[in-house]
Amino acid sequence: MHRKSLLFFLLLMVTFSSIDANSILNNETELFSSVTQKKVANLDFNYNELQVDKTVLKAINIEYPEELHIIIPGLKNNQIEVHLFKHELLTDDFSLTSSDGDTLNYNQGQYYRGFDSHGGIVAFSFFKDELVGLISQKGGGTINIGLQLDNSNNDIYVMYDDSTVES
Repeated sequence: MHRKSLLFFLLLMVTFSSIDANSILNNETELFSSVTQKKVANLDFNYNELQVDKTVLKAINIEYPEELHIIIPGLKNNQIEVHLFKHELLTDDFSLTSSDGDTLNYNQGQYYRGFDSHGGIVAFSFFKDELVGLISQKGGGTINIGLQLDNSNNDIYVMYDDSTVES
């Protein structure tokens, strides 16, 4: 009986010692610190500007946790809860080549896939200074999250539902 208790205690100690109490990546990570709702003039197209919390982005890239639970300020004042799981997308021998056959530099990111609170399929890629996200909604359409091209701080992202974009 004492052996089982000792084994259980040791297993419990190993489990708790692997938890980083100082981590900012907790059960519900708020990756975006603010949101501004926007509308494109003369079009029925709404989007959100999101400001990424660079401290959280850096922590994701350093810690590369097995899973993330992110709260995203959604479109039309709805929050989106995203549950992501670490995914090894590339093989160890991955290389990127140009059409001329030249090997190109590629800084690998941290890749995740998962689901949202409405049953949609989600994929996020985190790189050193930016992220890209897609949320395939259960009822149709895909929410896209990407870096706004004309921002010098690289901390403003655009989020929109591609089913509302007119071609």
